[in-house]
Amino acid sequence: MNSRTFEGKVALVTGGNSGIGLATATLFHKRGAKVIISGRDQNTLNDAAAAIGESTLALRSGVSKPADLDALFTFVKKNAGRIDVLFANAGVARFAPITGTTEALYDEVFDINVKGVFFTIQHSIPYLNDGALSFSIRRS
Repeated sequence: MNSRTFEGKVALVTGGNSGIGLATATLFHKRGAKVIISGRDQNTLNDAAAAIGESTLALRSGVSKPADLDALFTFVKKNAGRIDVLFANAGVARFAPITGTTEALYDEVFDINVKGVFFTIQHSIPYLNDGALSFSIRRS
């Protein structure tokens, strides 16, 4: 595989400040993409952007909050104008026995892992280039 597979492409990775998102954003950058990451914690975003490499852009944004998604895609439009690769990776894993699961815990997990992915993809549609790639991961 060509080491610059994503040269000239724009990759947006939600949850790009840790774990699989950080590793994927780093790979996109190494393959030549302009990388934009989002996450809920500004400190880890700053650290992740520095670790990924020069010209990585980062914006604090929670995928479960419509105003944050609006801000994220306004940021994408201003700084990149388009998306060639969307990796809808933001998610949480909260474990509790069914008898110990509160409505608040259920809402948090569902809002981030389901509603967040759906509305991230919905918001991205106007910015996806022809032939753009979109991925999300399924948490178990």
